Amino acid sequence: MSATHQKICATVSLGMPLLPGGQFPLEEKIAAFAEAGFTGIDFYMWDLKPFTEQLFGCKLTPKEFFDFSFTEEDWKLLFQAAERVYELCNSYGLQVISVIGLFQGEGWPKGSEQAIKARESLEKWSLLLKALRTDMLIVAANTSPSAEKNLDLVAEDLGELADILRSRGQRMSFEFMSWSTAAPTWGPAWEIVKKADRPNLGICIDVFHIIAIEWADLLTESGRLEDPDAVEKFHESLKRLTKEVDPDKIFSIQLGDAYKLPSPADPNNLTWPPLLQWAGLRTKPGLGFLPHQEVTDAILKTGWKGPISIECFDGGRDGNTVPAGSALEQAKILSESWDNSILGHP
Repeated sequence: MSATHQKICATVSLGMPLLPGGQFPLEEKIAAFAEAGFTGIDFYMWDLKPFTEQLFGCKLTPKEFFDFSFTEEDWKLLFQAAERVYELCNSYGLQVISVIGLFQGEGWPKGSEQAIKARESLEKWSLLLKALRTDMLIVAANTSPSAEKNLDLVAEDLGELADILRSRGQRMSFEFMSWSTAAPTWGPAWEIVKKADRPNLGICIDVFHIIAIEWADLLTESGRLEDPDAVEKFHESLKRLTKEVDPDKIFSIQLGDAYKLPSPADPNNLTWPPLLQWAGLRTKPGLGFLPHQEVTDAILKTGWKGPISIECFDGGRDGNTVPAGSALEQAKILSESWDNSILGHP
C-alpha cells in the first residue's frame, strides 16, 4: 500500500451490464475488492439497480442503460438497498469514496426541461450519497451535441449544481470524457472548475480520456495520432497539467488503459460518439497499448496525495469477451495493476 494514496477501485471494473456476460454479483465484488487489498470503492448506479432488484424481488422502471429517472417508489427501494450496500462494505472494511452518476447534468439552457430534470435528479443523488455514507458525487461532463459549449456558461451552470450539494455538506467531482461536448480533456475541464470557483467542486482526472483525445486515433492502423507534432503536443499537455492543476482541487483520479481496436474504425460508419467503440476495450493499466504511465506520473507530480482508483470496462481484446476467472482473481489483477502504476512512482 502506498503511504500517501488510498487504494480504491470502481465497482464496474469487475463487470457491468454493458459488456457481454454481465457482471459479478455486488456481494462478490465487495468481498473480492477487500481480499485483494483495496480499502475503498467508487460506486456505480449500474451496480445498485440489479442489487436492489435482487434484494426486493422487483423490477425498476428505467429500461435504457443511462436512464436513471426512477419513480418515487423506485428511489425508496434504491435508498434502502444503498443502506445495505454500506453495511456490506463496512463489514469488509471498505469505504465508499464516491458515487459515479448524474450524466448529462450541466450545460443546459436555464429553465429548460433538461436543466430542471438535472436539478431534480441531483436531489436524489444527494440522498443516495447520504445512504452510502459518502460525501462525493462524480459528475460526467455532458456528451449531448445539444449541450452548451461555452465554458463560461457551463461553469455557471455547474457551479449552481455544486451549490445544491454544498448545502448538504457534499462535494462534486467533475469528470471530463473524451466524447464530452465542452470538456473532452483535462484542459477545458480544469478551466470550467476554476471559473465555477466553488469550494466543494473539483476535477476528476481520468487517464484513459486524456490519452483517447490527445494521443490515440481510432482511424489509424497504429491506433495513434499520426500528426508529426502529436507526440510533442501530448508531452507539453502533460507538463502543463503538472504545473497548472492545483492538487487541492483534484477530487478523483481514475487509472486506465485500453486495447487497440482489432482494425481501424471505418470513417464512413462511425457510431456516435465514435470513441464509444472503445467501451469494451478499456482494460487494466499495463495490459493495453496506451502510454498510461506517462499520464499517471504527470498527475502524481502535481502533489496529489488522495485516493486513486482504477476504472476499466474490460471486454477483452475483441471487446466482447469477459475476462476469465473469479471475482477475486480479477480483483487481484486489478490490485497488482494499481501497485505497478503507483508504487515507486512520483
